[in-house]
Amino acid sequence: MAVILLFAQIVSTKKPDGKTYQYLHIVESYREGRTVKKRRVASLGIPTPNKTLSVTKAQHMTSAE
Repeated sequence: MAVILLFAQIVSTKKPDGKTYQYLHIVESYREGRTVKKRRVASLGIPTPNKTLSVTKAQHMTSAE
């Protein structure tokens, strides 16, 4: 039985000019044999409080089922 888990992940990237940017991704976690791997399903861009809150609410609603 394959179990696939989707979750929101904030990824930080440091650019050569020294600035740090954060991006909001939807990530899938899965297994290949004994190894757990992650794959980016969607990139939602730069997180804002409303966007992060919406994703968190959606995660909570799905995990409650």
